[in-house]
Amino acid sequence: MSQGAPFISDVAAVVCSEYGVSRVSLVSERRTKELLEPRHVAMYVAATITRRSLTQIGFYFNRDHTSVIHGRNKIAALYGIDADLSERIDRIARFARARVTARRVQSPYLEGDHAD
Repeated sequence: MSQGAPFISDVAAVVCSEYGVSRVSLVSERRTKELLEPRHVAMYVAATITRRSLTQIGFYFNRDHTSVIHGRNKIAALYGIDADLSERIDRIARFARARVTARRVQSPYLEGDHAD
């Protein structure tokens, strides 16, 4: 049985925990340095492991798809070069996928995917 892809909210929750920021801050209009990396990482991971379009990801983060492209590309350029960041991204993706598994265990008859 396929596990299904994580939701954008799964990625956001793990990023918030990993970086110690709130979801409200993550999706806010603020563009402080403390929020840019977590937001860009969340967009990168969401674009990589969810089944959502860039427009849908942007909507979740109160941005347009071009902001998602910018954030995704910025993190993609660092991935593999910055070992600490790469490890952090891999951990976030792993934990976001684990949330899907946990949901399936709690409700094994859950079918389909929901919109975030």
